[in-house]
Amino acid sequence: MSLGASIDKSMDTLICQGFEYDCQLGFHEHERDVTQKISVDIEVAFPVGAGFTPALGYKDNPSSVPFDYFKANELIAAFLKDKQFNLIETVCQAIAEMLLESFALKIIKVSVTKFPLNMANVKAVTYCCSRESDDTK
Repeated sequence: MSLGASIDKSMDTLICQGFEYDCQLGFHEHERDVTQKISVDIEVAFPVGAGFTPALGYKDNPSSVPFDYFKANELIAAFLKDKQFNLIETVCQAIAEMLLESFALKIIKVSVTKFPLNMANVKAVTYCCSRESDDTK
C-alpha cells in the first residue's frame, strides 16, 4: 500500500499493517450474523514543516507525533463493536473518515481485507480508500 502520487517530497509516511478485528460483514446469506476476521492497514502522511520536522522535530517525544496508532487501534475496535456492515467498502471509508477526523492528519489511506467465507479459491478481498483533509486540527 502506498499513498503514491498523493504525497510529495515534503512528507513523511507512517505505515501500520495487519490490525486485526472481528467484524460482522457481508450481505450474502452465509455471511449474515457471522463474525469474520478483517485486517486493516493504515498509511498516514505527515507534512514536513507544519509545526514539526519528523526526522528532527520529534526528538523521541510521543506528544509531538500527530498520529497515535495505539489510540487508532482502540478507536477502530470501538467503532466496529456490535455493528453489522453489508459492504467492505462501507467499513473502509468509515474508518478512513473517522481517523481523519480524530487526528491532525493531512492524508490517510486505509485498506480493509476480508477473507471470504465459502469461497475456497479466494484467499482475500481488499478495498482501499484515500482521504485528504483541507485543514488539520
